[in-house]
Amino acid sequence: MPLSDKQFTNKLDVDPIGIPRICNKKVIFKAYSFSNTSDGAAGLMEKIQPFQSELEIGMEATGHYWLSLYSFLAEQRFVIHVINPIQTDGWRKGTEIRKRKTDIIDSVLIAYFIRYGEFLETSLADEDTMSLRNLTRFRNYLVSSIGDLKRKAINSPITTIPGIGDAIAATILGEIGDINRFSSGAKLVAYAGIDAEISQSGEYEATSNKMSKRGSPFLRKALFQAAFIASYNDPIFTTYYQQKRAVGKHHKVAVGAVARKLCHTIHAVLKKILHMKSGSSI
Repeated sequence: MPLSDKQFTNKLDVDPIGIPRICNKKVIFKAYSFSNTSDGAAGLMEKIQPFQSELEIGMEATGHYWLSLYSFLAEQRFVIHVINPIQTDGWRKGTEIRKRKTDIIDSVLIAYFIRYGEFLETSLADEDTMSLRNLTRFRNYLVSSIGDLKRKAINSPITTIPGIGDAIAATILGEIGDINRFSSGAKLVAYAGIDAEISQSGEYEATSNKMSKRGSPFLRKALFQAAFIASYNDPIFTTYYQQKRAVGKHHKVAVGAVARKLCHTIHAVLKKILHMKSGSSI
């Protein structure tokens, strides 16, 4: 993170090339950049903590990058001024004739702006409100991204398979990736972790009705969602589900069997489309 995201003011002076100085003109350190990480923040603390009682820190509320640094410095009880970048931009236009914009120039500008300018500090919400805001914004971003993925999934042939809608198709395609990774439907079943668990002791080997639950839990969940829908809404898969129930299989075991059948169907469809695109025969 560049020094432009924070700058020392009040009893601290800054010369035209971005060297922070205290009021007796002693150089503290030259323009300093650090990563927006715990190690970067620790490095910054080594430089500024000895002067904490004399410092005020100015930060531009640009995007979300300043939040972690602000929280860190606030915990260390530094005096911090958070400024709307619109205000600093207006100050820049009135003072920076050559229209230059660099990290060092921004650092000096923020310092002078706080020291001499009449500014309004950005109103900050409490931590819980800020967390809620960030989460809701992230959710909106995810919803938008999911919409894009759904539109891509609509063009996939697996949406013609019973139980698989756009959202489930997007999950399945994203988790499977290149279908060539799986030479058979059984291997795709194993990757989803819906294959039967095998226990072995010496020469004895037994297969139980319990799923292995290895591989991708996201693919497994999507397949079960599709299998549940197909078990009640498609004649072929409904018949298959009822056959399992008729021989005493529990509901979840029967749906698991439908999920495995769906997995083989998905593998066959994707392989067929792949061969059609390559111009070869299955």
